[in-house]
Amino acid sequence: MIGEVWTLYRGLPHEDPRDLIKELEELASASEQNEVSVDHIICKIFPYSLFGDAFNWFSQLQPRSLTCWEDIKTAFRNKFLYEAAATREKEKDDKWERFLASLDEEYMIPIQLLDDIMAKRVNKMCLES
Repeated sequence: MIGEVWTLYRGLPHEDPRDLIKELEELASASEQNEVSVDHIICKIFPYSLFGDAFNWFSQLQPRSLTCWEDIKTAFRNKFLYEAAATREKEKDDKWERFLASLDEEYMIPIQLLDDIMAKRVNKMCLES
């Protein structure tokens, strides 16, 4: 971690806020000082890891509304995790749609027929379990 290029979190939908949390916790743990807690270190460096929408979100919070790392981490996840998860689901759906379209183009199988076959198969698997 130390010596690596620090990635700024921008708050873009494809970014996972958990990655930044993990990175900061590892960095702070590696540089822990006897008289300074890991949480205090993270609280101090967290704002410097943000850019763009993420920094704007953080800078608009009420002063002293988040008083410890757990507060910051919870608020940060609540703000950005849903968008990251929604983007990953959309990407999965897009891949599925591209796959179905390729079957339609290559084998002349209508997409609706493929969707129906898949739905029946999933229903059957659910009933069997």
